[in-house]
Amino acid sequence: MTKDELKKKIKAWDSILWREEIAEKSTLTTYRKWKTEIKGEDRLYDNRPALIIFFKCRTNNLPLKDRNRHSGRETTCDMCGAPVEDLKHFILWCPEYQEERREETLMQQPYIEDEDRILGELLFEEKNLKKTKEVFYKFWRKREKKMKLNQ
Repeated sequence: MTKDELKKKIKAWDSILWREEIAEKSTLTTYRKWKTEIKGEDRLYDNRPALIIFFKCRTNNLPLKDRNRHSGRETTCDMCGAPVEDLKHFILWCPEYQEERREETLMQQPYIEDEDRILGELLFEEKNLKKTKEVFYKFWRKREKKMKLNQ
């Protein structure tokens, strides 16, 4: 077997394992739909805070109040009082981020009915990444600041 053949086999095997792993996680619905293959996105990720928040949004791993539903604790958005603070609410609907949303055309309300498509485009379309990650980070900083004030 040549080096290239071996690389192709390893890549195919790695892709199979990756698909199996993301198929098991219910929180990765949007990720699964929009990220269909492993690509070299190394240039996208580093340890800057905005990119960490963006990656957590992409993987639906941002520590929002919706996570509390598993333990019976409060899920109410601390920013606006909505009954559930999940990723869609955080990115698309929370009125407290309306000013920041004006920076990204795709986030300006009113939305067309397909929230999932809008969320996917914001998180995975190449043309949106630079701007969106900064807007999401502004949301997060604003949220963190309010959370500290409320303690």
